[in-house]
Amino acid sequence: MYTSSSLKSLRNAAIALAIAALAAPATAQVNATAEIDAHREFVLGDYASKDYTARLYNRGPVAVEVRTFMTASGELVGTFELAAKQRKTVRVKKEHTVVFVNDSDRHVDIDARLSYGVEGMSSRPITEL
Repeated sequence: MYTSSSLKSLRNAAIALAIAALAAPATAQVNATAEIDAHREFVLGDYASKDYTARLYNRGPVAVEVRTFMTASGELVGTFELAAKQRKTVRVKKEHTVVFVNDSDRHVDIDARLSYGVEGMSSRPITEL
């Protein structure tokens, strides 16, 4: 049987955990895996609210092209290749959207460790430049 003081302590602990859980997404790192089918691309950060860091690892058997666009205008601002089994850390501005392009016939997985949760992830057919 719980006493009223122990119930009060449990309630206070639950409230503290709930507050911490609500605050965590804004500051905690987020791990995600982008599963990119052949001849598709994966969009990251269409709705980013602040700059973030992404630590990338291409687990796939083939290289992917990584393109950075101005979210508002769609203007291409940068591109690089992420080779198979390569790791790379990139800094992404909130005004940018990152697109991983898999133009091969093979499925690719990209592990991403983000400095915080980024909204706006999706998969789509490859968009021509």
